[in-house]
Amino acid sequence: MAIDLHIHSTISDGEYTPEELVMMAKKAGLSAIAVCDHDTTEGARLAVAAGEKIGIVVIPAVEVSASLQGEVIHILGYGINLGHLELNQVLGTIVSYRYRRAESILANINQELIAAGRRAVNTQDILDLGKEKPITRADIAMYLLEKGYVKSRNEAFDLWLDKYNIPNKDFSVQEAIDVIHRAGGIAILAHPSSPSMSLNTISTKLEDHKAILQDLYRNELDGVEVYRFLQ
Repeated sequence: MAIDLHIHSTISDGEYTPEELVMMAKKAGLSAIAVCDHDTTEGARLAVAAGEKIGIVVIPAVEVSASLQGEVIHILGYGINLGHLELNQVLGTIVSYRYRRAESILANINQELIAAGRRAVNTQDILDLGKEKPITRADIAMYLLEKGYVKSRNEAFDLWLDKYNIPNKDFSVQEAIDVIHRAGGIAILAHPSSPSMSLNTISTKLEDHKAILQDLYRNELDGVEVYRFLQ
């Protein structure tokens, strides 16, 4: 049995729509998938509906951004009630933060561009995305690439997006775990050894990772992501 339980769609920072992902999974012979978009259940909702139409299991899921020891890590919520009011209110607050972060990042980028005698970015083009979906740094990177400001998405991160990022430190990991549980789901620590948004951003020491995980398990974390196929 082949499954993929960590996929992002265009609703956050993925390359394909939820419906396209479901169709691709069906053609690839997967038994089940989970679309885990950042801080929104919209991608999962569309994917679940598409899965029901073509006969593939789509687990309702989300990837929640939360703060731990002053750094941002991600908690996956699987089997959630997509219509859970409190969860969606919390996610709405995080999406509002993403909009404010985008405004700040773009203001800093434009300050650099103008100082260098280059044309400024049309910030409204990017901010308008916030009417339909959470604005991610990947959205900004793609816009900068399409408009010729950079030669690759990675260059956008290297030049500006990492430097001017503003971590959301207002929503704790404990709060993320608790609201996922109240929404009927299980809470899983995402990509714990990734270079960013992981335990490695807190400490690179294995003994520190063990201590953090023990503390998270005491606070009812349900599991840890072991393997993720990179899209």
